[in-house]
Amino acid sequence: MKMYRAHQRHRFTSTLFILLLNCNAFGADLVSPAARLTIPGGTSVQLLLANTISSAHAHVGDPLNFVVVRDVVVNGFTVIRAGSIAHGSVTAIHHKRVLGIGGEVGLKLNSVPLATGESVELSAQKKVKGPSHFLLIAAEMLGTAVFYMPAAPIFLLSRGGDSTVLKSTEITAHLEGDTSVAIAALPVA
Repeated sequence: MKMYRAHQRHRFTSTLFILLLNCNAFGADLVSPAARLTIPGGTSVQLLLANTISSAHAHVGDPLNFVVVRDVVVNGFTVIRAGSIAHGSVTAIHHKRVLGIGGEVGLKLNSVPLATGESVELSAQKKVKGPSHFLLIAAEMLGTAVFYMPAAPIFLLSRGGDSTVLKSTEITAHLEGDTSVAIAALPVA
């Protein structure tokens, strides 16, 4: 009888040891290395433009850099770190034009690096228009017409102002679609 109880105790201890090993109870991570986190599409990312752009000097396709303002956190994990550099480009340039029409600059964000080192696509566009001088031209034409009517139309050749997008201009971008990343590679927020 004594031998039988010792054998049962040994079998119970062995079974418990095997169960504990399978449950990762000996200091292993509680999160499986294969566990993944889905970052939902449309997640907001706050950015600042890294340099000033002007419609007088920029060209379509010029690369742009943006700085991430604050960490993007999803389910307690930091997926995009503050200070990361997002990439974009100039999509449209319209120089200042006659009739007092101002210049215009179009910006587009393309991608931002995740905390894992992978890159994810962003969706954001912004257009910035320069000042137009319609009222000023009308006033100049009216003033000139009072004194000498044939000279009044010359003011129609006046141009608007250049469009300038200043460094530190804020823009909010959104992730293009759902992205899946390994949780093991993400820092905890």
